[in-house]
Amino acid sequence: MEKNARRSVVLVLFLISFVLMAYDAPAVNAADSSNASIRSGQSARWLVMASSNVNATWTTETYIPRGNYSAPVGSTINFTVTSVVGGRPRGVISIGNLVLTNVSMAETSVSLILGVYPFDSGLICPTNWDVQKQNATDNEFNNFTVEESKIGEIETVTFKYLSGILGNPYTYGTTVVYDKATGLLIHGYGYAYYVHEFMIDVALVSTNIDVGSVQSNRQALGATYVVVEIATIFGAAALITIFAVVLRRSTGGK
Repeated sequence: MEKNARRSVVLVLFLISFVLMAYDAPAVNAADSSNASIRSGQSARWLVMASSNVNATWTTETYIPRGNYSAPVGSTINFTVTSVVGGRPRGVISIGNLVLTNVSMAETSVSLILGVYPFDSGLICPTNWDVQKQNATDNEFNNFTVEESKIGEIETVTFKYLSGILGNPYTYGTTVVYDKATGLLIHGYGYAYYVHEFMIDVALVSTNIDVGSVQSNRQALGATYVVVEIATIFGAAALITIFAVVLRRSTGGK
């Protein structure tokens, strides 16, 4: 009898401790549990291929202004990850004459028109692609088209959205191409025409993130002005093709 009572006490204590551990465990949001390959200290740089070059306002995801910037053709956007919160990176961004800290991906989505809520993808998109596709297509506001393809050795996911007609007021559009493995933006185009016409077209030129599961060669990508000149003349498609070739050759591929 005493032995059974002791067993009951042990069982009760075990159940209590199990409940407490479950209660204390942080909840994981399925929509955010991604970007496992993105770490603090990693960085990326995008070349501005085309731009309306207007004096634009950078805002938070709730549209609180943080500063003004301009991003002329040939300038770069630089982002360095300083933390990963809820599975999504935050960090320091420099764009034109503006430098900001603790910048979220939702901010980059709103300020550069790289996504439309709730698909607020920005410069680095979560890699739970089923959830992201649902955010981009399965709601009353968005009618994105989604495509998966390969650029050289890089598997990509492309999201396209357009509401209105380019060049006309009250038009909003974006095209974003992401590396499927990491969620890093390979090419992004954002357009909005409300009070003023805003447009920006950017392409990735260097990173120390393992793009497409291939270790990128920062020196090969970042130091060659030929890549930048060709990209400026022929557009983002040429730059993306060159980027894939450089990655393949830098790792001994053919």
